[in-house]
Amino acid sequence: KGMAPALHQLYKELMGPWNKDEISTADAIFVQRDLKLVQGFMPHFFRLFRTTVKQVDFSETERARFIVNDWVKRHTK
Repeated sequence: KGMAPALHQLYKELMGPWNKDEISTADAIFVQRDLKLVQGFMPHFFRLFRTTVKQVDFSETERARFIVNDWVKRHTK
């Protein structure tokens, strides 16, 4: 629940047949690799946003920066 239904409704309204503008979105979540997530969080997140949770070791700052920036580069215009 939470914000996901509101975000989906906003997207639907923005993409209505009367709107000729183009909009694209991308969703991702990056979490610390050794963070224990609540059981069922990953599938629930996928159902809401159609993306997976990316696990990154943020103690390796340059590598983490590269991973996040690379994802953004590949998923945005």
